[in-house]
Amino acid sequence: MKMPSKRLTQFAFLILFAMFIGCEKPAYYTCMGTITHDGRPVPDLQITFAPVMIDSVRSPMGLTDANGKFEMTTARFRGVPPGKFKVFVEDPRAADGGRTRIDDDYLYVTKRYCELNSDVIYVSDMHRDNFELKLDSKELPQKAEAQTPQTETPQTETPQTETPETENPPAKVPPAEQE
Repeated sequence: MKMPSKRLTQFAFLILFAMFIGCEKPAYYTCMGTITHDGRPVPDLQITFAPVMIDSVRSPMGLTDANGKFEMTTARFRGVPPGKFKVFVEDPRAADGGRTRIDDDYLYVTKRYCELNSDVIYVSDMHRDNFELKLDSKELPQKAEAQTPQTETPQTETPQTETPETENPPAKVPPAEQE
């Protein structure tokens, strides 16, 4: 009779262990969706999520297909680790000096939302399977230097001053000798 109670204890322990493991936050959240520009899907982009806080996490990356759809992966794992990320896009062939596409929308998106200009932030805190990343037309963010208003210096006339007397003034010629 001791055998069934031992099995029951093991079974209860296994159930509790499974519940405990199931309550943990996942190591990676799925992130799949579509990149759009002014409502239209943007194909052939490389999307990168750069961690806002520098740590040992590799930057999650993805590529858009012909319909602008993407799935983020981190190294060899599917998904994005929990955290806050700066989002930027680039032409996947740019590193090799090439261009994938040359239409105006594509060129605008790759310039406006490049690593230096992007102001898009993504917070990985839940699974997202139908996420639309809208990269719409808007002004470039102002740099700190450019935000400082430049004051104009008033243009005032500098007063004419007489030249000071020198130690050796020019010799004066008497009026009779001038002729």
